Amino acid sequence: MDLSGKRILITGASSGLGLACVKRFAILNAEIILLCRNKEKAKKMIEEVKKVVPKANLFLIICDLSSFSSVRNFIGVIKKRYDNLDVLINNAAVMKQKRTLTGDGFETMFQVNFLSPVLLMKELAPLLAKSNYGHIINITLPSSKLRLDFNNMQFEKSFKSFDAFFKTKLALLLYSLKIARNSAFNNIKITCAVPNTKPFKSDLGRDAPFFIKFIKNLISVPVEEVTENMVYLLEHGIKNRKTGEIINGKTSINPTIYWQDEKIQERVYELANSYVKEFSV
Repeated sequence: MDLSGKRILITGASSGLGLACVKRFAILNAEIILLCRNKEKAKKMIEEVKKVVPKANLFLIICDLSSFSSVRNFIGVIKKRYDNLDVLINNAAVMKQKRTLTGDGFETMFQVNFLSPVLLMKELAPLLAKSNYGHIINITLPSSKLRLDFNNMQFEKSFKSFDAFFKTKLALLLYSLKIARNSAFNNIKITCAVPNTKPFKSDLGRDAPFFIKFIKNLISVPVEEVTENMVYLLEHGIKNRKTGEIINGKTSINPTIYWQDEKIQERVYELANSYVKEFSV
């Protein structure tokens, strides 16, 4: 596949799946916008990519998804520099072992994994709509048995790391299915995806206890193997414009009855929009 002429924005681009995708997409001649939090780490990442692809077309913007001010600045730069965008990949995520709050007063995973991707999608939708292949890929596929507690969305009453993490991913999935029917996202394909059917190595569990990280590394496949599925998602998005798809690896799956519940989708949609409204650019 040749991605020449395609402009792709990847969040969390400096490590794990994000970095592997940057390398793979650069080889395929894409223009890539890198959203990274750590400047020094990002610079080393770019040097690493340029060793593989000397002419890689990369543009770095430092942004901290735990800060709405930082996200607004990022969006401002994008809107000033570009008049269209082909693909937005909301890849960045954090998993905290303890409940922490951001400077904006939200639980950290709730803001980084859910609210900031919502803000990016809302504000960048006009640029994506100008592309013939406008595509949002949200890395999210929670357990089909998981349910949201609207009285504990930010885990004030109870906090369990894995449970909280996947509930933020469930919220993102429900929001995504809602906006797939929203006129503001006409001409934009929305995909919820887990890029591999097996666990893959990443920095996501870097705060986890040693034993958990050890087990995860034993059962995880190299992240480089996963990039082929990410290329498939891009190619599939060009050939198939059906929106609201949920894809596991390369297989499209049917949404559960809970995921399809429009009342639940609406509650998540209204909740997220009420939180990010004052932070819109």
